[in-house]
Amino acid sequence: MDTRDRIKLIIETEGVTQAAFAESTGINTSTLNHVLTGRNNPSIEVITKILSTYPQYEYEWLLHGNGSMWTEAYSEERAKSSTISLFQGTTAATNFTERPTPEPRTSSEKSPTERKSLPSLGPFAKVSVKRVQRVIIYYDDNTYETLYPSRPGDLQTDPQ
Repeated sequence: MDTRDRIKLIIETEGVTQAAFAESTGINTSTLNHVLTGRNNPSIEVITKILSTYPQYEYEWLLHGNGSMWTEAYSEERAKSSTISLFQGTTAATNFTERPTPEPRTSSEKSPTERKSLPSLGPFAKVSVKRVQRVIIYYDDNTYETLYPSRPGDLQTDPQ
């Protein structure tokens, strides 16, 4: 397993996309993509940004593959915070009773929420309208697609 594979493992372990990982660490998306595809080796700057954002990973492991993936302090913290299953020691309920099905309401009956009037939202009622400039979709095969709106509300694929 090389450094590229260990970075991929960190991304998977953290449960984030490559784009989110790049953004959170401050690494340029194209730089991260080049590292993960094997085009470039990770620079010391890339390694430093990863370790400063995710300090629970061991430097020696990330750089050389030696030792534990986790720092000693984080390993101890994980061991302390391991929890018992929510349903451990409980038994399944076997005595079920059916609830009577409620009768449908007629149109003349109003629900409690319909009877109350909604409070005024005051200054929060003024919401600014935001328009989409572009949408970038990143695929797991390290390709992406950029979509631009042709008119407000519509998106059109960017020719690549």
